[in-house]
Amino acid sequence: MRKFAMETTVGIFVLMGLVLIGYMTVKLGHVTFFGDDSYSLYARFTSVSGLRTGNPVKMLGMEIGRVQSLTIDQEDLKAVVELRVKNGIKVYDDAIASIEQIFKNDIEACRVAAIIIEPVQGEGGFNVAPPELMQRLRTMCDQHGILLICDEVQTGAGRTGTWFACEQSGIAPDLITMAKSMAGGFPISAVVGRAEVMDAPAAGGLGGTYAGSPMACAAALAVFDEFEKHDLLQRSRDVGQRITASLQALAKRHSCIADVRGLGAMVAMELCRNGDPHQPDAELTKALASEATKRGLIILTCGTYGNVVRILVPLTASNALLDEGLAIIDACLDALTAVV
Repeated sequence: MRKFAMETTVGIFVLMGLVLIGYMTVKLGHVTFFGDDSYSLYARFTSVSGLRTGNPVKMLGMEIGRVQSLTIDQEDLKAVVELRVKNGIKVYDDAIASIEQIFKNDIEACRVAAIIIEPVQGEGGFNVAPPELMQRLRTMCDQHGILLICDEVQTGAGRTGTWFACEQSGIAPDLITMAKSMAGGFPISAVVGRAEVMDAPAAGGLGGTYAGSPMACAAALAVFDEFEKHDLLQRSRDVGQRITASLQALAKRHSCIADVRGLGAMVAMELCRNGDPHQPDAELTKALASEATKRGLIILTCGTYGNVVRILVPLTASNALLDEGLAIIDACLDALTAVV
């Protein structure tokens, strides 16, 4: 009897998860992406963010019969794609040329299943991919029959002022991966994409051990409701403008701030010696994080050289709380850069 009760409970638990996943798919299906409703989207959800890459890779083999992909990511950035535009110099022509060189020397384009890129780098330092680069990548993928995948695990769920950051690039990727913010901290992830790609796997072809957690699904649904009820996409843009303006004001007083960049509420500042972008100051960045913690503010660092401070506040944070945190950063910089 006990075994039967346990099995029944588990069955109900899984059924609840499947029902909630179905409702989430319906909710997401009613969201308009990329400026119109002609982009047919399906979504598949799992409760473990680590599976967000595995399922798209399965789809690649099932849809176009290729399993190799090029990931334009943190470490590949220097060698493959330079996402930053400095001093008005456009670098995406060289970036595209470098990929074409890879097709020529390392792997034929016909063997590449997908190109994967973060529209805004996360751990790499919050570098924003220029819209022109994203558009060139879209053209390249179409030319060679390659799928374009946007990794929106950090940028997705309204972090950049639109539901997906790639919406601001004027392109529609074939697949999008997302997680993190979409459930307010509960473990869940999703793959969103064109219907013909999402339908490529047979029934049961995708999944995971921990898929369908009712609690995580319920949390995600609550997040969707909050976005609609409180217009959190607009709030994301407002938060981003407030943080950016404050950091830019700090940059005028602190020469160590070499750059302030971001998209929507995904904002970062880069610290360099004497403001020289060729002299990243990881030591000062680490000291800033430590000093801020002592003063009651937790900040995260990132970037290839560990010299970038990233700010990812909750979109529901009040302006007063934002200003308090920014004031602590200001005070920390004053203390750390004071001339003895």
